Amino acid sequence: MTDRSLRSADTLPVERTISDPSAFPAAAKATDTGTKAMIVAIWTVIRAFFVDPVSSYVPKAMGVAVMVMVFVVSFVHLWFMQTVGDLQNALHNKKAGAFYHVLQKICIACVLMMPVSALRDGLKGSLALEWRRFLTHKLIRGYIGDSQAYYRLKVLGGVGRQIDNPDQRIGQDVGQLVFIVLSFLITVAQALVNIVLQSIMMLTIDVHLLMFVFAYSVGMNVVTFGIFGQRLTVVNRTTLAQEASLRFGMVRVRENAEPIAFYRGAMFEQSRCLQYFAELIRTLYWKLVLSVSLESLLAGMSLLIGVLPYAIVAERYFRGDLDFGSLTRAAMVLGTLERAFEQLVNQIEGITNMGAQAMRVRQLADALDSLERQSGGFNGMSDDQHDPSPLLAPHEQCIGLDELPVSASAAPGCMLLRIDALTLRPPCGQAPLVADLSFELRVGDSLILSGPSGIGKSSVLRAIGGLWASGHGDIQRCAAEQSFFVPQEPYLCLGTLRDNCTYPGQTSTQEQGVSQEPSDFDIRSALGSVSLEYLLERFGLDECVDLDTVLSGGEKQRLGFARLLLRPNGVRFALLDEATSALDQGAEDAVYRLLRQEVLSYVSVGHRANLDNYHTHKLLLER
Repeated sequence: MTDRSLRSADTLPVERTISDPSAFPAAAKATDTGTKAMIVAIWTVIRAFFVDPVSSYVPKAMGVAVMVMVFVVSFVHLWFMQTVGDLQNALHNKKAGAFYHVLQKICIACVLMMPVSALRDGLKGSLALEWRRFLTHKLIRGYIGDSQAYYRLKVLGGVGRQIDNPDQRIGQDVGQLVFIVLSFLITVAQALVNIVLQSIMMLTIDVHLLMFVFAYSVGMNVVTFGIFGQRLTVVNRTTLAQEASLRFGMVRVRENAEPIAFYRGAMFEQSRCLQYFAELIRTLYWKLVLSVSLESLLAGMSLLIGVLPYAIVAERYFRGDLDFGSLTRAAMVLGTLERAFEQLVNQIEGITNMGAQAMRVRQLADALDSLERQSGGFNGMSDDQHDPSPLLAPHEQCIGLDELPVSASAAPGCMLLRIDALTLRPPCGQAPLVADLSFELRVGDSLILSGPSGIGKSSVLRAIGGLWASGHGDIQRCAAEQSFFVPQEPYLCLGTLRDNCTYPGQTSTQEQGVSQEPSDFDIRSALGSVSLEYLLERFGLDECVDLDTVLSGGEKQRLGFARLLLRPNGVRFALLDEATSALDQGAEDAVYRLLRQEVLSYVSVGHRANLDNYHTHKLLLER
């Protein structure tokens, strides 16, 4: 190693700026559980689907068709009640011919009603699936995209904790939300249509009965929404968050089973999971109290409403102003009206569930939108592009990162990395990790970063790789398609050995219109170069296997170097974050000799003195 060392500048105070994903403020709006926030969240979810410029004609057409079916069903019910009144009169007057004629019409209507109901339910289900497809595609593209939101949300401080379990929000909350919202909209539409039509019929029977129904229903809605609405919203949101925490705790036990077993930490993890579950049970009991109170109120009032219509119209019937069929029709209309209003009341829990999930989905969409605005492309569900997100707001990038032009030159003077006055600040702190760091690497240069743990070595690599923006300074780096990162714990995807060797699967290039991908021979050669050829005999190239659970730490790290060798255009610049920590010295020597042959310049983080032999420069970070 050339006797040239680079030492970081002294730690300097730096003014805090909110220009990166680690410094976004958490606004009060993000956790607002009020009725207004709930309504805005629900409306945002609905509007995003039905006014989307690309696919809006599909939901609009299907929505219109569903509404048509709602009107058809309501008119059929209205006709049915009118006809049942005629049936009752024929029966009461002992007119057999009229009775059987009306009965025949009712039977025909019942047969015709079946395909109508099936069409309505089929359209409803199709609309729900298309709605879920739209929201899920939009969120997945924003979450797993060029903005790297999946990473940036994870490393956020307080804001990241507010966007808990984005996987659950996308995979589960969206599906439940669209079903609840659509069911709610159709139920409310059906109830309102029934109320209008039945009220018109009620006017022809007894106006006092209609006034009673309206007074009763308005009073019940005010009481139930006022007493139970807000409380159930808060409880449902808390339940969702606590269920997610319990599920996350169980998943962590599964994913870290081996270290937990070595530490004998089962009792600690058990107590933690039971604590999450105990908190969930307490919340569910409070939800049970609210639900039982609401249901008992509705049950008592439903019994009362079944008797009152007869008491209201009995005097007119006794005077002979109403015939028996009209009396029966009035009871049926009143029952239908009462059920329609009760349906609105019964939606209170659905509204609270819907509001809680809509707010969780909108929070995620707003966060993804704010993150993506820095790189462009994602259009979240919010229709206000001037008002920043309640969670995140776009700001200018503090650390400037520019890619050097793609080049095939290997001339010794060709620059591959330049860092100018770089200062890195931790996500949740004021004092910088690294201050005023400047250096250059050209073809043939290599740098080893060393220093005590926690000093900021890996943070420098993250900044070079574009994953750390907290701080200030400028970085110029080799083009991304000519660079490669080898972490300490290589990520192994779900798939075959071929998939893992060529991960992330974007290694193909287009030359003269022909896709070039690593051949079987290339993969075998790369695995042989890192002494992993035996994996071919064990798993083959195209057999799906969970390599993450069967490979040792050293095997995973050597597979990471095999990936580097399989980049079809070659790698000019590499970043290695303790990429050989699980290898013995002999294997470490072998992979670094291979690295010097294949890569023009590289930066390593490591602690072993042996690594000094494979680098031309050394950067010692000190506190």
